[in-house]
Amino acid sequence: MLDFAMNVAEQAGQMLLGYQRSGLSADQIRIKSGPADLATEADVESERLILGAIRAEYPSHAVFSEESSSGEPPDVEWLWLVDPLDGTTNFAHRLPIFVVNLALAHRGEVVMAVTHDPSAGRTYWAERGSGAWVRANGQDRPLQVSVTSDLQHSLLATGFPYDRATNPDDNVAEFVALDRRTQAVRRLGSSALAAAWVAAGILEGYWEAGIKPWDTAAGSLLVHEAGGAISDHSGQPWRLASRNILVSNGQPAVHRGILEAIAEARRRLLQP
Repeated sequence: MLDFAMNVAEQAGQMLLGYQRSGLSADQIRIKSGPADLATEADVESERLILGAIRAEYPSHAVFSEESSSGEPPDVEWLWLVDPLDGTTNFAHRLPIFVVNLALAHRGEVVMAVTHDPSAGRTYWAERGSGAWVRANGQDRPLQVSVTSDLQHSLLATGFPYDRATNPDDNVAEFVALDRRTQAVRRLGSSALAAAWVAAGILEGYWEAGIKPWDTAAGSLLVHEAGGAISDHSGQPWRLASRNILVSNGQPAVHRGILEAIAEARRRLLQP
């Protein structure tokens, strides 16, 4: 299954690079829920490639995918979680920060993750109990979270909701709180790549709310297998049904410090 997933993700990545090299016309980009929520012809074609391959190879497996699924992930034995293009806005502007994101869950537990970064030629992958790895130039290297032990010296990443222009619960308060307590907070535009970079020890943490399991499932396993910590914003265990996530290097002062800053910002936000 891992070889299959990596191969399909890389095929989709090559397709995306082809679209980006040729450029996207206006009629190849559509607005979904608002001006900041885009989908492109490349999203659709990447999903068609991936889902076609999964259905041909594993016809009994269910699929939960960004461009064709809605609601909650189904409660089934085998479930593929697919984001055919995570970082669509970056992609549409030719910013090379986007990935193909695949995860496989067995009875609700994520057991395999593949996050392919076609621009960099890197594939981050993990199997439960077998560690987390990155493949580049045909070589696999183990991933390990950073050893930074305090929030003050941490580099974090986050994202903002698509409806941030109209929704007062827009993560700005949380961003400001944590930007003041850390070395910096970055906004990459790809939740999957941010989580992979936590697993790789590049970032100390990543948090975001209002996201879907196809965004977060792969990253949750990558970080777990690289030695990090995963929770929701209340500090409870992350699940496929969770609508927010925090991944960190697992250092108590880092993970706890992020949770405390989020909680404090939200208390202030919700005060009458």
